[in-house]
Amino acid sequence: MTNVNVSLPEPMKEWLEAEVKRGNYGTVSEVVRSLIREAQRRAGDDELEQLLLEGIQSGKPLDGKAVMERLRKKNAARVSKKKLT
Repeated sequence: MTNVNVSLPEPMKEWLEAEVKRGNYGTVSEVVRSLIREAQRRAGDDELEQLLLEGIQSGKPLDGKAVMERLRKKNAARVSKKKLT
């Protein structure tokens, strides 16, 4: 692992240390890593939400069953054509 030095206000440092003292984490580094993982997860959730909104706003939705049926028929035709050659 790589070390990073971070300057924090005293109340933040005390909160990190309190999390360790309460037994929630083994070290201050574990608290920081946990906070970073949570921020990364939230960022991923935000990105997914944005993509979903773009999809919703992109126009009329497709009928999933109809699309799958067309793909099955197309694939079946391709398979039967391969068998003939």
